[in-house]
Amino acid sequence: MDYAPALPPLFDYLWYLIPLFIPAAVIKSFWFKDKAGEPVGNRSAKLSLDKTCYHLIKNVALPTEDGTTQIDHIIVSRHGIFVGHSTFKTPMPEMVTHGGGYVRYIKAQTELRLADVEARKVIETIESGRLAATFKNHRNHVKHAREVVAKRNSEPRCPKFQGEMVKRTAKRGENIGKEFYGCKAFPKCRGMVGASLLQ
Repeated sequence: MDYAPALPPLFDYLWYLIPLFIPAAVIKSFWFKDKAGEPVGNRSAKLSLDKTCYHLIKNVALPTEDGTTQIDHIIVSRHGIFVGHSTFKTPMPEMVTHGGGYVRYIKAQTELRLADVEARKVIETIESGRLAATFKNHRNHVKHAREVVAKRNSEPRCPKFQGEMVKRTAKRGENIGKEFYGCKAFPKCRGMVGASLLQ
């Protein structure tokens, strides 16, 4: 049966639904979850946690050997130090909460682990070690993060478990002196890719 004649009238009735699909696609995207997750997490912590007991530090950019890294929020209290990030680019580790679960987890911690002086020292150390919250530093961090992701995406992955690989040089056998990529988990994993295959 030919459905072609029915398509134009169907489109006439349903064309207005197309704009609804665009915001739906954006909301489901990783980009939106990353951008929206951080302010939602910060607002949730601000509204739900007593400011006299919990100190929220947002967008902590820290220098690293090859650039910067950023922590979305750190909550310091006498009950512990809680680190939050709005997105995971890998599977969620065990004992990690998500959504509103992290505020419930923090409130459930009732044991005093730090003295007031220790908690203040932690806050001072974080504030003095972080990069200034300037537009330039933010732009440099975003640029560095994009470079790291691009490099990671261009590098080979272990053919066995898709883990990271490192460049190595054969020390014996018929390929002595030749470079290849070996799994970072060696000797647990012996996955390898010949460098010549990648060029």
